[in-house]
Amino acid sequence: MSQMLEGIPGTICHMDDILIWGSTQEEHDQRLTEVCKRLKNSGMTLNAKKCIFSQTSIKFLGHIIDGQGIHPDAVKIAAIENYQPPTNKKELKQLLGMANYLARCVPNYSDILFPLTSMLSNKMTFVWEAPQEAAFQKMKKILSSDPMLMIFDPGKETTVTTDASSYGLGATICQKQADGRRSVIAYASRTLTPTESRYAQIEKEALAVAWGREKFRDYLTGMHFKIETDHKPLIPMFSKKNLDNLTPLLQRIKLRMMKFSYTIVHIPGKELFAADAFSRNPQKVPYKREELEAEIDAFIQMITSSLPASSRRLDELRVAQLKDETCQKLTDYVLKGWPSKKEVDTLCAPYWQNRYEISVRDELLMKGCRIIIPKSHQAEVLNQIQEGHLGITKCRARARCSVYWPGISKVIEEKIKSCTACIQESSNRHQPLIPTSFPERPWEVLGLDLFKYKNSWYLLISDYYSRCPEIARLDRLTSAEIINHCKSIFSCHRIPDVVRSDNGSQFDPVKTV
Repeated sequence: MSQMLEGIPGTICHMDDILIWGSTQEEHDQRLTEVCKRLKNSGMTLNAKKCIFSQTSIKFLGHIIDGQGIHPDAVKIAAIENYQPPTNKKELKQLLGMANYLARCVPNYSDILFPLTSMLSNKMTFVWEAPQEAAFQKMKKILSSDPMLMIFDPGKETTVTTDASSYGLGATICQKQADGRRSVIAYASRTLTPTESRYAQIEKEALAVAWGREKFRDYLTGMHFKIETDHKPLIPMFSKKNLDNLTPLLQRIKLRMMKFSYTIVHIPGKELFAADAFSRNPQKVPYKREELEAEIDAFIQMITSSLPASSRRLDELRVAQLKDETCQKLTDYVLKGWPSKKEVDTLCAPYWQNRYEISVRDELLMKGCRIIIPKSHQAEVLNQIQEGHLGITKCRARARCSVYWPGISKVIEEKIKSCTACIQESSNRHQPLIPTSFPERPWEVLGLDLFKYKNSWYLLISDYYSRCPEIARLDRLTSAEIINHCKSIFSCHRIPDVVRSDNGSQFDPVKTV
């Protein structure tokens, strides 16, 4: 598109957005006519509903452009303009941390903030009077004006920072400038809905990442960008973990993120100033159900409705979980946050390593897509799993589809091994020996294996043609040691065409030599 319109003055093209301007109406119309001619000759069409003509002020690439110049879009700075004054020293520290990070290059900024920074002293009592309010308003004006907000450049390194508190989400999009400093492109924040406020903390942090990406999708589509978060468990979730090991909500969020190219990194909370401050002081805007929330709710509903249990059975498990002490403590940890490992109740200690997979969905305590079974129902569920006497492997697979409690795999094994019917039904099937064709010459096919004799390891090489063995004592049980002895023995005879082993880990590098 840019190449097609190249050479036309007063024309800018960004992907499929075209901006045409002129100093007079006549100049504007001439340039517009030339653009339309080139589009027509190239066989391209325009959507009339998306076209705006002869405007004195227009929104383009997140900025308002008019006769006075370029101004930041009100949507981009709403999070700053709606930021509420702090009510105590803790909130003041959060505010100043964000301000110092975003406006460190503003001249005389320390003088502007002096009425606020002076209250951080232990000798000063927190007060909010006219000087503090004036400094606060001036700070917001600086943060929401140029050059604090820069025009987006798709060729520069782009970073999205996100954070979630117990009641809000915050995000910023920044770009690295030529001098190495970061410049803000836009801010965003919002409060959590009643449903979202009951999410586990890792789910809130993941929601902040997905919401920030959705908020800035016009900037991020089609480019690689970096995401910064202060919640370390999100890193493996978005980069390594399989979908089956995640809660339904995290599954849907990860699926939504797959259409973007990004790298997610961990940043300590003390360095994530802006997003952290916005998440703790979100915009109090009227609630409007978003596409992301509706899609997540629909996906979770689909997962819970597909559980292999009737509605009556699910209601029984809900009641049982409410009465179970362990389930109640787990629910409390999920909603309020997990303490450190040393402070976890002994009843919940077995769940610690899977804490980020546990969530509450539709009033059911779940690990991923599996229902956590309270102790009172474990024996009954175990009997249902074993129905049909399918064996250990198939019973474990059945459990992995729907139910969980710590040690369930071992319990299933013990149950089946002690079941008379399972013992009678099971039979050890002996696999027949697979014959090999006799080689045509010596040292055409060899067999390799290791054995231990009197505390020493040995390498055994046997020729399939002559049955002649070669034995070498190993000083170290390593691949390098085996390779050296193989080279020595092969040099005395010949290099074989085929070498067979039991696929031991020590033989893996030997295959490539």
